[in-house]
Amino acid sequence: YFLSAHREGEVFNNYIRSMGFDRVYTAGDFNDNNTKLTDRELFQGLKKVISSGELKEPYFIATYNFGTHYGEKSPYWLYLKNGEEVNELVNIMHNYDIEFGSFINWFDSEEDVKKDTYIILTSDHMTYPDEKYINTFAEQKRPLNCVTGRIPFILYGKGIEHKIINANGKNSLDFAPTLLNWLRINDAYNYFLGCSLYDDKCKYPFEYIYAMSNFFYYNDCK
Repeated sequence: YFLSAHREGEVFNNYIRSMGFDRVYTAGDFNDNNTKLTDRELFQGLKKVISSGELKEPYFIATYNFGTHYGEKSPYWLYLKNGEEVNELVNIMHNYDIEFGSFINWFDSEEDVKKDTYIILTSDHMTYPDEKYINTFAEQKRPLNCVTGRIPFILYGKGIEHKIINANGKNSLDFAPTLLNWLRINDAYNYFLGCSLYDDKCKYPFEYIYAMSNFFYYNDCK
């Protein structure tokens, strides 16, 4: 299953449907005017779908938010520092933090859901590193045509002990192998080029390469 924040009729939804999901939910399933979902509407919709009893178990449900994309405005929450609003970049991150936190609180309170369900939080790219972003979040300056940077990769669920793994500059090619390793699926044919982040011995050159347009970057931090 996939929960899209886009309106019904958007090309993106057809792109997702082409991947073989049993059902793709869109904004039209959760609001009457078929407008793109805010982060609050997205997580409210996700709770509704999970609680509906319509999902065939075991299920995989994916979604992504729209509210933290560059140029968006926070619809509900403002972040104030010394009583003053900082800027819209901080507001949209603050808004997502609150709405996702609300979803996690719900998840933790629903024992029937939490006992067999695991959450993976990640991102398909980082924020575009313009001067405002760099100054706001004290990011290291880099060429504006280079949008490499840190993104989250968090596994959350019942029985998972807190642990931080240093990715050492590897890219998202390692995500799927890491999840397979985490699920103890260690001997299966697949087309993944990366390595599990739990595996200190496995190493591919691809997991350090980032490509954008005609530019290639190698990011081996070891």
